Amino acid sequence: MTRFNICHLLFLLSMIDSGSVTGNDGFAMDNLALKARVSAKSEYSEEFSARGAIDGEIPPSLSGGTGRTDANRAWAIRGSDGYESWFRFDWDEAQTVAEVVYFGRTTMLMTECFKDYELLLDDDPVPVVRGTFQMIHGPQRVTLPEAKTVRSLTLRFLNAYTTSTNPGASEIAVFAQNPSDRDLFAMISEKRSDAEDQLANKVLQGDFGFRICSSLSGIIFRFLMFTRTTSKALCRAAEFVFIRRMNKAELSKRSSMPVRE
Repeated sequence: MTRFNICHLLFLLSMIDSGSVTGNDGFAMDNLALKARVSAKSEYSEEFSARGAIDGEIPPSLSGGTGRTDANRAWAIRGSDGYESWFRFDWDEAQTVAEVVYFGRTTMLMTECFKDYELLLDDDPVPVVRGTFQMIHGPQRVTLPEAKTVRSLTLRFLNAYTTSTNPGASEIAVFAQNPSDRDLFAMISEKRSDAEDQLANKVLQGDFGFRICSSLSGIIFRFLMFTRTTSKALCRAAEFVFIRRMNKAELSKRSSMPVRE
């Protein structure tokens, strides 16, 4: 294993909690979206209403083929209504907002992410932020130039990566401060099932004809086996880091999502 791969793996492990996190469990920052009344220009059905984007749960990417749909866990528009849409938050009391985080709808198709967007505060028709979301699984930041106190917030979508299906959002979070990348990754971590735990233990015990060596790779593998951190979470961590690094220049140029270490 090269020095680069070792460092890269250790970096990925540093992003994963030894006790995996589902939804907002263990997430230190207050997600203001959970306090809001939400509405949308279009909703595919009751199972894909606006409420599905503020339930604190981000379904795994491209998992629809395994029978794990995002019904009642995501918001989706009806594509026949057109691909220009909006999603609105309303609060009973004024809230300080510094950042909105968009998670594209990626359970069925990666193309069901929105693309160009504008962020509007209260009833001001002039956007405070404009940008472009990427066609990826995971968090994408919409950072305000400075924190604002508002009673409502509208994320307006100008188009989507699809022109034939039903785009939406797995989650849209709102924060009074800028969360770290580690905090955001915690939102998409997922616990292994009992069956996955049993399989992991069989691999660790050598039931498939090989044993894990006592090298650094073995130590890392043992860490992943003994913690309830799913291998899919590690793959999503790798995707998250890869996208951050490879698209850093593009994101800085085209969107409002800064990269935070």
